[in-house]
Amino acid sequence: MIFWINKVVENKWVAYLITFVIFILCTIPSKELPKTNDKTAHLIAFGVWSFCWVASFKNYVKTLILGCLFGVFIEFWQYILPKSFHRGFELLDMLADAIGVIIGLFFYWIFYKISTKS
Repeated sequence: MIFWINKVVENKWVAYLITFVIFILCTIPSKELPKTNDKTAHLIAFGVWSFCWVASFKNYVKTLILGCLFGVFIEFWQYILPKSFHRGFELLDMLADAIGVIIGLFFYWIFYKISTKS
């Protein structure tokens, strides 16, 4: 089972797809999205993002830097969206993104240790 999970998350197209999905979800007007805890959604989204990126590109430092920059980009992007989208720039969202990236890297590290033992 771990072999198949590894094959999926190591696919670069999966990493690119997750990046695209996060961008789209962060662009959709907030009234169109289900009600969730916003910070938790950021943690999970960027955790999954970093897990797949480090699995695909095998570089923890670049994934950390790119993930944090992606989170900053998303916030600036939301800032320039029309007011009718009910999106805005939030420092706490950037913090949640960065923490999510770190959590995703940590989970990949654990996953890698487990998968290389089997």
